[in-house]
Amino acid sequence: DGLTLLRRIRADERLALLPVVILTAQADPDTRLTALEAGANDYLPKPVQTIELLARVKTLLGWKLAERLQQHRMERLVEAGRLLLHTVDLDSVLAHVMQIAMNGMDAEGASVWLQGPDGDLRCRAASGPAAGQLKGTQVAPGEGIVGWVLQQQQAILVPDAQATPQFIRRATEPASHPIRDRVAAPLLVRGSSIGVLEVINKKGEPFSPMDLAWLEVLAPLAAAAIANAQLFHALQQRTIQLQARNEELDAFAHTVAHDLKNPLTNIIGF
Repeated sequence: DGLTLLRRIRADERLALLPVVILTAQADPDTRLTALEAGANDYLPKPVQTIELLARVKTLLGWKLAERLQQHRMERLVEAGRLLLHTVDLDSVLAHVMQIAMNGMDAEGASVWLQGPDGDLRCRAASGPAAGQLKGTQVAPGEGIVGWVLQQQQAILVPDAQATPQFIRRATEPASHPIRDRVAAPLLVRGSSIGVLEVINKKGEPFSPMDLAWLEVLAPLAAAAIANAQLFHALQQRTIQLQARNEELDAFAHTVAHDLKNPLTNIIGF
């Protein structure tokens, strides 16, 4: 019977995720519950209206397609995370993060904002329209959308950037490239904000909650890679300083040895 076939389908790894609609003459609640518990995605009692059946099948196929697309995006995200964690140059990390975000969300632009010693956010890297003008821009915590995201440590989806109260138009944003919509997520390392990742202007359609969820997965990977690159840079600078200090000590020791050589020679000769 249909329920036995359904159970066999769900037990087969190759078919376990296949959408199934049960069509049956038995419309009692117990049969419906049994079918759903066995793994049916939908249940229609006979006689079935063709229009309703087609609508339900279309909905199930849409969900399945969206699930596959999301799975594909997550797989690419995992690969991107591996690439990021094996990159130690900060500029390269930031460029990879923006490219991953723009490709994964089909967006026109992205930017990475990092918090400085004074607490202000500075646009450390930007890609897309007016990227050159945007890079280096500074905002205070709580100012604008990126400042709000940093302060609240919360991701945000802004469907209409121009009409949002937190939106503050920057002089560096030309009217020829207006920001329609944007998503932003905090870059958190051990619970502390180090910056914000922002993506703007999805091509063809507005950003969706799924885009926001995807960015919230990318952000921790990006934050870890950025912190790793910053640590590597700090250690590299410290190594350079220690090498310079060692060279100074070697030069000093050589000078002292040279200065002591003549008096010692005279004493020994005497």
